[in-house]
Amino acid sequence: MRPLERLEKWVDAHVRDELEALGFKGSKGGREFSRKHGPKDGFTATFSLSVSKYSDADGVDFWTMWAVESNGYGKWHFLRYGEKPVNVAIASTYFPHHFELRDVTDQVELGREFMRQVVEEGLAFFASISSYADAAKTLRAGRLQWDKAIDFYLLAKEPELARATAAEALATLAEKPSQIVGMELQVAKRRPLVDLLLPL
Repeated sequence: MRPLERLEKWVDAHVRDELEALGFKGSKGGREFSRKHGPKDGFTATFSLSVSKYSDADGVDFWTMWAVESNGYGKWHFLRYGEKPVNVAIASTYFPHHFELRDVTDQVELGREFMRQVVEEGLAFFASISSYADAAKTLRAGRLQWDKAIDFYLLAKEPELARATAAEALATLAEKPSQIVGMELQVAKRRPLVDLLLPL
C-alpha cells in the first residue's frame, strides 16, 4: 500500500470521527482539516498532515502543520493598498514531533497520541490567535512580519499600537537592513496610513 493511502486509511479509521466532533471538516484526501475560528469576518483554522519523503511501503512518517487564515484580511488589504496580500495567513506553526505508522504500530494508541497533540497543542495554538490583536502581538514579538503586525493592529482598531510597531520596525530594519529583504519598503508604505489615523 502506498504511504498516502495507508495514512488516509488510518485517519478514517482512528481519528476522523474525533476531529469532526471538534468541529473540523476534512478534505477529500483526508490530510487537511479546517474549521471556522475567531471573529465574524472569517478566520479559518486549518491543520494538515505532512508526510516525509522517506516514507515507503513499510511505513509512514508524518507531522502536523497549523495555520490561521482570514479572507477578511485579503479584502481589507485590497481596499487599503489596491493590491492583494501575498497570502491571507494570520499565523502558522508546526510541531516537530513525528508520528510513525508501521505494520507493528499500535494504531489505536497512535490515534490517542495524535489526538493529544491536537487538543493540547493544536487547539492551544488556535486559542492564542483568536483575534487580529492576538496575531499582531505574536508577530511583533517575533520581530519578523512587521507589515502584517501593523495591518492586524489597524484591523483590531489599535492605531496607537500600529504606529508604535511601525516606528519599532523601521528602527530595527535600519540597524539590520539585511534582516528581511523588502520589509522596510512594506513598512514605509503603511506609515502614512498609520499617521492618518493617529496624527502627531
